[in-house]
Amino acid sequence: MTTLISVLDAKVSGAPHFPVYTFLHDGEEQATSLTYLEFGRRARAIGALLQARQLKGERVLLLLPQGLDYIAAFFGCLLAGAIAVPAYPPRNNHHLKRLALIAEDAGAALFIADSATVQAIRKMDEQFLNLPALDIDEVPLLQSDWQGTDASPDDIAYLQYTSGSTSTPKGVAISHKNALHNALAVKVASRMDESQKVVTWAPIYHDMGLVFGMLAPFISGAQVVFMAPNQFIQKPIRWLEAISRHRGTITFAPNFAYNLCVEKIRAEDCTRLELSSLRLAVLGAEPVRLATMVQFRDKFRPYGLEMDALCPCYGLAESTLFVSYTPWRQPLSSERSDYRYHPSFLEPGKTERTSLLDSPAVPPEMQHKCLVSNGVPGVPGSKIAIVDPITNRPCREMEEGEIWVSYTDSIPSGYWNNPEATAHTFRAELDGEAGQYYLRTGDLGFLCKGELFITGRAKGLIIIRGRNIYPQDIEYAVERAHPAMASHSGAAFSVDVDEEERLVVVQEVRRENWKTLDVDAAFDSIRRAISDEFDIAVQAIVLILPMSLPKTTSGKVQRQLAKKLMLGSGLKELARWEASQHIIEDASPSGLADHSSLSIQHWLVRKIAEKAEMAPESVYAKDAVQQYPLDSIDAMALAEELTDWLGVKVGAEAFWALPSIEALAEYLAGKCEAGQNV
Repeated sequence: MTTLISVLDAKVSGAPHFPVYTFLHDGEEQATSLTYLEFGRRARAIGALLQARQLKGERVLLLLPQGLDYIAAFFGCLLAGAIAVPAYPPRNNHHLKRLALIAEDAGAALFIADSATVQAIRKMDEQFLNLPALDIDEVPLLQSDWQGTDASPDDIAYLQYTSGSTSTPKGVAISHKNALHNALAVKVASRMDESQKVVTWAPIYHDMGLVFGMLAPFISGAQVVFMAPNQFIQKPIRWLEAISRHRGTITFAPNFAYNLCVEKIRAEDCTRLELSSLRLAVLGAEPVRLATMVQFRDKFRPYGLEMDALCPCYGLAESTLFVSYTPWRQPLSSERSDYRYHPSFLEPGKTERTSLLDSPAVPPEMQHKCLVSNGVPGVPGSKIAIVDPITNRPCREMEEGEIWVSYTDSIPSGYWNNPEATAHTFRAELDGEAGQYYLRTGDLGFLCKGELFITGRAKGLIIIRGRNIYPQDIEYAVERAHPAMASHSGAAFSVDVDEEERLVVVQEVRRENWKTLDVDAAFDSIRRAISDEFDIAVQAIVLILPMSLPKTTSGKVQRQLAKKLMLGSGLKELARWEASQHIIEDASPSGLADHSSLSIQHWLVRKIAEKAEMAPESVYAKDAVQQYPLDSIDAMALAEELTDWLGVKVGAEAFWALPSIEALAEYLAGKCEAGQNV
C-alpha cells in the first residue's frame, strides 16, 4: 500500500464491516458510525462529483463542521485526484477574510461545505473569490459512477496550512508518501492496531487531529470515537466520559485541554468515570507543563487512570506531524534495561531526569520551572539535531539551540508555491555536511541523554491553546486598532500565567497623541481588534512613550528584550492594562429566580466581564458580544452554563448572531418561555 487510496481499497475489501469511525453528535450518546464499506461508498460518492467537475490536481477547500462528512470529503478529494485543503467554517467576516487568504494562496477551485455554511458564506460575501461550492447535503449517499484514479506516492494529497500567520499563509504540501509514512510511525509508536479504540475531540483540520486522530487509526484498523471541539469545550467531562463509556485506549490533546479538565470538572461529576482502559494519553501541539500532568494524574487516578498513561510528544505540520514521543513502557537503552521510560522532567540546574512517577519530587511552586521531556525520535530513521542557528554547527549535550530534524519520508518537499520559504525551512544544512538536508523547526531546545527538551521558539511564535500565532500579525492588528498607535512600533509575546501561555502587547503611542490619549478607549480598541481577528483574549497591554520600544540598529523590534523590560518594569510606560486587575464576583445564576430578559441580561453582562477579565461597568448591554475580547472557548463555556441554567439548549453561535447583549437576552428569554432550543 503506497497511497492513501490503496489503503482505503484494502480496508474496504479486507474489513468491510468494521466500524472505523463513530461520531458523537452531542458529545455524549447520540452517535452515528460508519464501517469501512459505508465510508468508502460515501467517499466515492463525493469523489464522483469532483471527478465530474474535472478537478484532478486542483485544490479543494474543506469548510465542513467536524463530523463523518469531513473525513469522507477529505478522501473524496483524494479519490478524484484533487488536493484537499483542510479548513473550517467561518464564524464571521474576519474568519472569512483569513480563509480567503488561504484560498488565494492555494489557488482553490472549489469549496465543500454543508448547506448552512454555504448560505452563511454567501451572506457574508456573495462572491467569495468567485469560488463554486459543493453542498455536501446535496451529495447522494451512494454513487456508482466513480471512476478509478491513478495516484503515485509522490502526488500531493493535501495542503496543511499552519495556524500561524494570517497575512502570509503557508501551506505544507503533504504527499501520499509523507502522510502514510508519518501515520505508520504514529501506529508503531502508539502500538495502535485493531484492538485499540481512539477517543478524541481534536479538530480534523488541525494536523494533530487529522494524522493522529483520523489517518493513523484508519491504516491501523483501530476504531475512532470522536466529537466536535465545541462539545468538549462546553463540557470537558464529555471527553473523559466518552473514554469511559467506549473503553477508549488512546487519546490525545494539547496541554490546555488537560488543564481545562483539572479546572472545570467537579469531583461529584466523576463518580461514573472508569478510565482503566486508557493506556495512552498524548500531550502535544503546545508546550507541555509539568504542573498540568501532575494535577491531571492526581485528580483522575482515583477513577482508574494509569500512572504512566501520560505521554508528552513533539511534532509540527512541516514534518506532517510526528517527530518525538515518550515510548510506552519501553527500556531506555540496552545498557540500562532496568530503567523504563516514563514521562520525565528536569529540575532547574540539574542534568538527571526525574520520572513523573516519583512525584511529589518537586513542590508545586517549583513545577513551573521544570522542563518536561518530549522523548526520543519517533519516526524510523529520523535524527534530531540541536544546532546553533547562526553558525549551523551542532550544539553540545544540554546546550540550547534550534531543533532540526533529518529527512525521512515523513518530511514534505516544502511549502505550496513558496520556494523562498521552502529553501529556508526545508533545505537547512549542518556546517560541513553539504547536501544532507534537515527541516529547520524554528523551535529551541536541547538534548539530555537522547531525550528532547523544548525551551522556546526561535521566531517568537506564540502558542495559545494549541494555536500558532505569529507576533507580527498581532502587532499589525494593534497598530491598526487605534489612530494613536505608532506604526512598526509594537511587540507581541507570551508570558506564563497559571501554567498557560497568555498574550501581552507592548505598543508605542504616536508623538502627537501621547499627551492627550484616552487610554481606556485605546485599550478597548486593542482588545476588540485582537479578539475579532484572532479569537483570543489579551492578558496585558502596555502603552509606552514614543521612540522607546527596543529595536536593533536596523530597526527590527527586539521582542524578547521588550518582554524582559516589561516584566522588570523597565519600559517607559504611559499606561498599562492587565486582565488580572479585574476580579469579578461570582456570576453564578443560582441566585436569579426568573428567566426574564432583564435577569438574563444582568447575568450576561457579569459573565462577559468575568470571561473578558474586565470591570462589569465596562460592559454595555447595547454592545454586541463580539465587541468584547472573548474567544471561542469562552463563548462555548458560556453557552453550556446558559444551557444548564435556562433549561434550553444554547449554542455558542447565538453569541455572534444577535446585534447586542440586550437583544440576545430578549431572544433567550423568548426561547425559554416557548421551551425551544437556541
